[in-house]
Amino acid sequence: MKKGIVITIFLCIIVVCVYLLMRSLDMDNSDVTDNSKSKEVVVTAEPDNNSDNDNDSDDDNNNNNNTKTDDNTDKPDNIEEKEKELNLYTIDYDNMECIPNSVVVPGTFVVNAENIVNKVIEDFLETPVVIKVEEEGDGIIVYFDNEKAPVVNVSADMETAMLDSIAYSLIDNLSSCKVVYYRTNEGNYHSQNISLEYDEPYLSYELSE
Repeated sequence: MKKGIVITIFLCIIVVCVYLLMRSLDMDNSDVTDNSKSKEVVVTAEPDNNSDNDNDSDDDNNNNNNTKTDDNTDKPDNIEEKEKELNLYTIDYDNMECIPNSVVVPGTFVVNAENIVNKVIEDFLETPVVIKVEEEGDGIIVYFDNEKAPVVNVSADMETAMLDSIAYSLIDNLSSCKVVYYRTNEGNYHSQNISLEYDEPYLSYELSE
């Protein structure tokens, strides 16, 4: 009898222990499940910083593009340079002498010896044929065709007026020009009216003052 009671008590103890053990296992599994759900919620709730940064970057780029467009709109397409005024000499055909003449040229006009010579002779009735124009130091050398005006086919007064107009125009408009030489494609300048040695100046700054 006592042995049966002991066995019964022992079995009850075992049942209680098993019950407590099962209960403990269920609680552990419940905690693990809750933790997993909690972690998932946290991950889902994290803000997308990269997306915000991308949006900010796009906004900045749009603002920069708008600024550039506004800057380009403010600038005119073509900016014209101011016109220039030159003191070029021309011929007074009534008196057959050279006279000063104020000439306005475009802002793009390059003020150099060759352009000045071409600008002066374009107003002559008898157009001289210039072979080339050279700059050497403070001197400018103008080469004429030996068989064209002003070397031939013009009067002495016309020849002098042509040569004076070119020389004075060069000295008045080029600060670097102090001396003007005339030559031809065959060497020294020699006409029926004027003969110059190869290195003989036609006009110098001192003589023109």
